[in-house]
Amino acid sequence: MKGTVIGVRKLDFKGKDGEQVKKTQYWVTFKSRGTEGVEAEKITWDPSFEKAEAPDYAVGEVVEVGFNRNKRLNFEEGED
Repeated sequence: MKGTVIGVRKLDFKGKDGEQVKKTQYWVTFKSRGTEGVEAEKITWDPSFEKAEAPDYAVGEVVEVGFNRNKRLNFEEGED
């Protein structure tokens, strides 16, 4: 489904265990059956889990978004 990025936050800090933590959070809106207007979801991209760097999406960018039941995210560039 197509979604619009409405927010991006890059996190870079040391965890309680002293390890460096680098993640990117995205807020994305998308149409959802049964919802008037759009839904918004915050997705955290963790490169240690995803085995890839976070996509460099900008606010307002339209992207292809897919979720599974564990809210794992699949981003692909979309078109307006």
